[in-house]
Amino acid sequence: MGSPLVPLKLRRPFPPSGLLHGLPALAALAVLGACSSAPPPTPCPTVAIADGAARRDVYEPGRAGDLEGRRYGASLGNIGGNCTSDGTDTVVDFTVDLFVQRGPAADAQSIDVPIRVGVIDPNGQIIERETVTARVPLQGEGVTIRQPLTQRIPGVSGETVAGYAVLLGFPVAP
Repeated sequence: MGSPLVPLKLRRPFPPSGLLHGLPALAALAVLGACSSAPPPTPCPTVAIADGAARRDVYEPGRAGDLEGRRYGASLGNIGGNCTSDGTDTVVDFTVDLFVQRGPAADAQSIDVPIRVGVIDPNGQIIERETVTARVPLQGEGVTIRQPLTQRIPGVSGETVAGYAVLLGFPVAP
């Protein structure tokens, strides 16, 4: 079983303050720990949206910045998933929310939105980069889809993978 990725949104720490106090809390944790026979979670790399790459607006050719020439706007958020390892490679299966808003110049019922995914090693070097395409139906004013993605990090497993990062975002417009 894989381990969960750390979500980008801050979560309230567990347990919420005031829920459990003192010795009853320790007793509850001891009972839960004794019942657990799950193997330790598989370590995961950091998975995040690259700075400045969470939003993209696409315009008709020659109409950049003209609101009437905007085909669509897209944004990324809410990453979640888990990791597995075969002892040699680590596989990161995750999802990202992709919100797409129709622009005045949209002329299709669906669009293909490119998402760039890259793996960064502990030295900050890009060791893998690819662009995947999400097909999004243009319904109403906007639509959010949960896009599944998989990233294999070959030759890296165990605690070593915690020094790696999987970054995603929209490619820089030409």
